[in-house]
Amino acid sequence: VMRGRSLREVIEKPQQAGQEYVVSEMASGTARSFMVRTKQYKYMVFPGTGGQKLEMLFDMEADSGEMKNLAGQPTFAGEVERHRNLLVEWNRLTGEDKHAVKPSPKNQRNKTKQKKKRK
Repeated sequence: VMRGRSLREVIEKPQQAGQEYVVSEMASGTARSFMVRTKQYKYMVFPGTGGQKLEMLFDMEADSGEMKNLAGQPTFAGEVERHRNLLVEWNRLTGEDKHAVKPSPKNQRNKTKQKKKRK
C-alpha cells in the first residue's frame, strides 16, 4: 500500500496552485530517509549513528548544485525547524508514522544465502 498524495493534478495543470511542499522517502532495511522540498529549500534527514540524525538543508535558488549544507548554520535554524514540522505534518496526515519499514523479502533471501556461504 502506498501512502501519500498524487501529484497528477499539479503535473497536468501546472498553472493551478499546488501543495506547499513535496515529500519523498527512501528505505533500506529498517532505515528510512526523507526529503522535503519547498519552493526555495530542500531538506533531507537521514538515520545516523548512535540515534543521531543527519540533516541537510539546501537553498535551491542560491545553490542548485547542493554544495553548501545550511542545516548547521544558526541563520537557517528557523527554516530547518519549519521543514522538520512539515515532515511531521506529512507523517501525521498520511499515517506514515504508524508504519515501520520492513526489509524486502528479496533482501532477506540474499542475506540468508550470504550467511550460508560464510559457514
